[in-house]
Amino acid sequence: MDPVNQQNSRGKLIHVDRPVVTKSLSPELDLIKDSKLRQQVVDAFSLCCDMGGYESPDDIPTEVFEQLPGFSNTRHQRETARIAYAMVKELNGLGAGLNEDYVVAGAIAHDVGKGVEWKNNQPGILTNINPSGAGTFYGENPNMPPLPNETHASYQIARHSVWGFYIAMTVGMPEHVAHIILAHSLEGNLYLRTREAIVVKEADEIWWEQIAHQAYGKWPDVDSPFEKGKVYRKRVLDWKRGPE
Repeated sequence: MDPVNQQNSRGKLIHVDRPVVTKSLSPELDLIKDSKLRQQVVDAFSLCCDMGGYESPDDIPTEVFEQLPGFSNTRHQRETARIAYAMVKELNGLGAGLNEDYVVAGAIAHDVGKGVEWKNNQPGILTNINPSGAGTFYGENPNMPPLPNETHASYQIARHSVWGFYIAMTVGMPEHVAHIILAHSLEGNLYLRTREAIVVKEADEIWWEQIAHQAYGKWPDVDSPFEKGKVYRKRVLDWKRGPE
């Protein structure tokens, strides 16, 4: 797939320049010592934005953007990378022998598929898919059948973990890093995770439990995504404004 030939939601041909992506991922990007791998991470986000119609990685929201206005998905991935980096440094200090570059690259890019799962300004619904409340955005897709009783959403081709794996392999990332991206979420429960993949998965969960939860309290007028029995929420397109 040639990212230059992708169109955003307004039909405009776009290609996200490397300096734009590099700025969005910094300074955590510099924790990756291997320059080739560092560049592959940048290329992955550029392709993600082109496929999803975003002009910058910073424009991609988290899945609970209604509770976390102003929290870009990039911020989540950068901060997850910092947590994963601290974990892998401590573990290696104890003799674990983990590949630090793979852990950091996998952590920064673990949600790189979100920009494809939630294309820019695409109408749809956000559906809770597990007991913790983590959700998947289901947007309109003319190539897929509609969801039951929903007129503005259709079945997904794939979840963000799978899109992320596709993007990682397309830009030539090591298969181990692509595995980390695929294995960080539910798909990873279907097979054995590498030790590096376990670190990234745990760092991701720590971010949601310790960082995101602290921010939820700033918006008392909206429901928590962890509320039991809540099936879905309509998507707020302008996620940076906060709850409406």
